[in-house]
Amino acid sequence: MKKLLYIFNGRAGHGANVLRKYLLDIVTMFNDKGYAVTVITTKHPNHAAELVEEYAGYFDLILCSGGDGTVNEIVNGMTKLPEDLRKPIAYIPTGTTNDYGTSLGLPKEISSCIQQIAAEKPFSVDVGKLNDKAFVYVAAIGTPVKVTYTTSQEDKNVWGYMAYVAELLKLLPATRPYHLKIESGDRVIEGDYLFAFVTNSYSVSGFKGVTGRDVSLNDGLFEVTLVKAVKNLAELVIPMGTLSQEVPDKRYIERFKTDHLIIECSEEAEWNADGEFGGKYKKTEISVMHNAVSFMV
Repeated sequence: MKKLLYIFNGRAGHGANVLRKYLLDIVTMFNDKGYAVTVITTKHPNHAAELVEEYAGYFDLILCSGGDGTVNEIVNGMTKLPEDLRKPIAYIPTGTTNDYGTSLGLPKEISSCIQQIAAEKPFSVDVGKLNDKAFVYVAAIGTPVKVTYTTSQEDKNVWGYMAYVAELLKLLPATRPYHLKIESGDRVIEGDYLFAFVTNSYSVSGFKGVTGRDVSLNDGLFEVTLVKAVKNLAELVIPMGTLSQEVPDKRYIERFKTDHLIIECSEEAEWNADGEFGGKYKKTEISVMHNAVSFMV
């Protein structure tokens, strides 16, 4: 009999309801697929990564449920293993925005999602590396991108996506540009920017189209989006309005694809990695690990 490790974050979004309502269905469905299922709930930040790194070698499939941060931990643990020990990941999104679940084409309705991933169709995806930390779909700097990790879990559970909006309104007055020098191959860019996104996703924080229209999760390239500084907050609506257009206004937005870049900042900047705090750096190296892990889709 094959072995499945189910790592469960009961604190993410409506995750507690999943455990209560769907656990028997999940276990039964994978039992019917020939898996003996072991369930472990996460106890603290980074616990999912620790569990994968320690136990993945003993299992044939890793199943997880939670938000984008849970997926980030699972992938961080998986990419620390030798390639021959990495196992496929099955993912049930139960977080607040579930950007990566959307990009993978996983149904939002949980019972449909369970049936789809149980069909066991592996799909290899690229993984980013932010200095020494892996990320799945976004690494970003800029004051408003903090909202995904400064918003309390309690508020997210109660208010859902609107909790992010409320937190954003609190942070906007502190928005200010960073002076960045960005090197990618022969390309060197320098200037003042409000935000910088390095993405491998069709949406960020629930907003579709802001990462570009020509996105592939396994082409070996990530999309880089730079939002130039404006004179005041009132003018911020202009670049944000053009961000999701098929061809953004180049006066405000710079976008390109790359598999490697170095970003130097005039001061230490906080990075967001898949909705979690990703570290504080003046110099950041980002690279792409091509087809590093696979998801059941």
